[in-house]
Amino acid sequence: MAGEPDPAIKEDTGDGQTFFLTTSAAVRRRRHVKKQTKRKAKVRNVPASLEYKHLKELLEKATGPVIDGHIDEERTAWLAFEKAEDAQALLNDFDGGKISGESIEVELLSDSEPLGKR
Repeated sequence: MAGEPDPAIKEDTGDGQTFFLTTSAAVRRRRHVKKQTKRKAKVRNVPASLEYKHLKELLEKATGPVIDGHIDEERTAWLAFEKAEDAQALLNDFDGGKISGESIEVELLSDSEPLGKR
């Protein structure tokens, strides 16, 4: 469709909103990354109109099951994945990517770190 980005993943929220998750340019230049064991991540700059349940659905389509998480008042998503590979995929594929035009930053967290303040 004209005017829409070439999305990696699309999520329709059911209330008239549609969000697009696009990969970072780094994905096109896949880098070799050592095996990761961290299952937690935070995503900065989540669009204000995107609710956690829709972000979760969007990310699960791109990576794998999210078993816990929330979005705080600073629009940072705190996520725990079922598998470390899924958290690593989020970092590799979407750090520097965009959610509906908003640039996002992804950072992996130690499994012992809390998932931000609720």
